[in-house]
Amino acid sequence: MCKLLLTLIQLLLLFTFSNLFGQCGSCDRTFSAPGTSGITVENETVCLTGSGTYSGNINLNNNNSVLCISEDVEFTGNLNFNNGTINNYGAVSLTGLNINSGSIFNNYGDFQSTNLNLNDGEFNVFNTSDIVEITGNVIINNGTEINLSSNMIVGGNLNINGSGNLNLDGAGVDVGGTLSANSPNTIVGRGSTSGCEGIKFSNLVLNDSSVFSGGVDICDTDDPSSTPAPTGTSQCNCITLLPVAFIAYYTKANYEHKAVEVIWSTASEENSATFVIQRSANGFDFSPIGSVSAAGDSDEVNNYVFYDSAPVLGKAYYRIKQIDLDGTFDYTNVMAQFYLNTDQDAIMSISVQQQAIQLNFPVYVENGQLEVVNSLGQLVENKSIEVNAYHTSIDLGISGLYILRFSNRDKAWVHKVFIK
Repeated sequence: MCKLLLTLIQLLLLFTFSNLFGQCGSCDRTFSAPGTSGITVENETVCLTGSGTYSGNINLNNNNSVLCISEDVEFTGNLNFNNGTINNYGAVSLTGLNINSGSIFNNYGDFQSTNLNLNDGEFNVFNTSDIVEITGNVIINNGTEINLSSNMIVGGNLNINGSGNLNLDGAGVDVGGTLSANSPNTIVGRGSTSGCEGIKFSNLVLNDSSVFSGGVDICDTDDPSSTPAPTGTSQCNCITLLPVAFIAYYTKANYEHKAVEVIWSTASEENSATFVIQRSANGFDFSPIGSVSAAGDSDEVNNYVFYDSAPVLGKAYYRIKQIDLDGTFDYTNVMAQFYLNTDQDAIMSISVQQQAIQLNFPVYVENGQLEVVNSLGQLVENKSIEVNAYHTSIDLGISGLYILRFSNRDKAWVHKVFIK
């Protein structure tokens, strides 16, 4: 009984720590966002933790290289992905991604890229609240595969060469250009959902009549030059392939304009009146902060943006309420966004005396939560602290490299410190 209780406690602690770190743990090295330094990963596990944007370049080499991106990190640098594994729980925005040499990209968070090329490896999209968006082309070459359990938008063409595979597990793919494939059983339906599930495209080019298997649904196309969908595949209404006709929606911090951008696109609209942008501090209680007029009736892609010019400092949550002319409405899924205070008077400085650290603020800050992570990615302190006379102290008692994150309801600060 005691052993069982101990095991349950250990599992509970493991679950708690993994959630505190945004699912990144057991790190050989840890880098903290915001940051701009380059990272080379070779035969080790490197974790990007903290909060904010990391714009440094990252190189992954060797089969045993692992990069983990935590949930509050937005990575916007260049990614040289030669080998290894990437686990993304945060937000990744790339100018292009090449997956080579048996590499694996596991996506649990937000992902956007101009192009996606699979030459040797896998791109896996697990159940997320956001749609993966590729604004350009996707190429799946011989022996590689994309596994989807969440929807994907491809703005350009989707080409499947040789025995490459696109596997759908309760997911849909919206291809703005041409969908082409030339080998049997390369587009496979593995899941089951009610209604339409499968492929939408502007044009279809098949060199084999048995490309589709597993009961994939095919969206009707109005292009008369398109190859007809193969016999035996079910047909569906294109507007129902993706929820509420949204093909993408996401947020990002725009520090240049001191705002959070809420960005979304629709594949088609019918009797739509307006979009109301709502914000929440806790992810449950939402209030409207603005609205944008909708296109009304449209079967074309429409792009929208809203600027929250008074963003919440720290983490905030957004969603879009789409209202029709008859008053009916629907919501997008909730989007989390972290916004740092970049004002000079909000800077937190740290002083070290022996093995104690002191947090100093030039202005009054409210009491908040302090998290301290060591170089192995382990949480060594997590407690509420009171800031008295603009400073507070904590004694760690052990030398080493630490990452400190102090946050309250309005602000958040992240610092790296070395204690001798």
